[in-house]
Amino acid sequence: MMCEMCGKEKLQLYKALVEGSLLLICEKCKKYGEVLSLEKPKSEEQKKEKPKQEQKKEEEKQEVVIDDYAMKIREAREQKGLTQEELAKAVAEKESVIQKLESNQTVPSLQLAKKLEQFFRISLIEEFDPNKKPVKDLNLKDETLTIGDLIRLKKK
Repeated sequence: MMCEMCGKEKLQLYKALVEGSLLLICEKCKKYGEVLSLEKPKSEEQKKEKPKQEQKKEEEKQEVVIDDYAMKIREAREQKGLTQEELAKAVAEKESVIQKLESNQTVPSLQLAKKLEQFFRISLIEEFDPNKKPVKDLNLKDETLTIGDLIRLKKK
């Protein structure tokens, strides 16, 4: 670990407030600020393990907006008897955003999709597993069908 003030490599660093900034500083530099706590050095194994665990969590759980979001939003709005303008005001968005969503020109952000889910009590977000391969429909009359396609299908 390095001192953020002098740049020297040190094993023992202090978390200190130096002129309004929170820094990790060494024994010599601690006289320039107010020491808040002693930082314990992390072992190499701990440093490597955390990013891998965080990466696995991200890979395991990814949320995506469903494919037929436009139809669901439009149908839910019509069921409530709202215009696009009224819906936009209710969810604090621009009317043009609602128009683009319903015409399938724009995919909503997860934040907007969650807002619309709560407002309409519908489901617009699903979990996506990047490790799961999509199952392709097999057309036996397809001229490009190969023996390999049939073998892969049998393995599944």
